[in-house]
Amino acid sequence: MLTQVEQYLNPLISRDLRFAVYESNPEERTYNRAAYKYVLNAGSGPGWYSSGPISVKLLPGRDYAIGVGSDNQ
Repeated sequence: MLTQVEQYLNPLISRDLRFAVYESNPEERTYNRAAYKYVLNAGSGPGWYSSGPISVKLLPGRDYAIGVGSDNQ
């Protein structure tokens, strides 16, 4: 079970962060979103930034893509 996503970042100003987990079914060759968390004003400066609690059951034979992004540049 995936319960949280963390990423080490060093934003100069506070950012809104988007954490996402995608799951792939190898037979279909497509990824579907399994979890998504939007964190407003996550903070600034170097450190670990967290999605907070999420719940994704990791299944055998599936591929997962996990990432974090921001609309702010």
